[in-house]
Amino acid sequence: MRPQPSRSSIEYSSPQPASPPLWDTDFIAQIQALYDRGLFVQAFTAGASLGPLQSWRGPEARILAGRLASQLFAHRLSDALMLRLWRTDQSTPAAIYYSARALFSRRGSLAALDRLQESQLLDAESSMRWDATAFAAYLHAQYRDFDRAEQLIKGALDHSDTAWIWTERTIIYELEDRYEEALTAARQAFERSQSVPGAILCLARALSLFERDDEAIDLLR
Repeated sequence: MRPQPSRSSIEYSSPQPASPPLWDTDFIAQIQALYDRGLFVQAFTAGASLGPLQSWRGPEARILAGRLASQLFAHRLSDALMLRLWRTDQSTPAAIYYSARALFSRRGSLAALDRLQESQLLDAESSMRWDATAFAAYLHAQYRDFDRAEQLIKGALDHSDTAWIWTERTIIYELEDRYEEALTAARQAFERSQSVPGAILCLARALSLFERDDEAIDLLR
């Protein structure tokens, strides 16, 4: 039997470059467009000419590489890329936000909250502020500080009514054992972006809380 490649192979290598790297913004935007449609394998393949994910250059490309690694289950690589980006660029809102998520994965909620608060991203004039605020709400909910979590998530939704923030809203409701409201919030996330895996998984999970497994399976299919 031919040996199967291990999962770790995706973590540390990408397809070998087929041509010299193309670092123009239009090319990165094409890969980002595939990512935004939830076509992660296609995005990974499209970026083959850039070399291994850890060799991508420039803030936008490196953030995309880290996010892509996460979606392809190379979580250790994703965390490493985001933390390395922050060490070289501690002022870019996206670098702060994604490094906070990497810290949550590596060291837990408190380290992530400290990063967000010390960076002042939660008060910054940036579109990334509201993703960060929703993430901070989730982190507070982890500590059962639901009053603060509710305050933060409502503020985020007032300013950025996106599928991703609605998924954070769903998870917070789940942590509060408010399952009916979690299902409603999950539907809001799905309605806003039916191609984003996070929104699909969020709704499937919410349905499963009510033992509506057949609906959840149909949705995933």
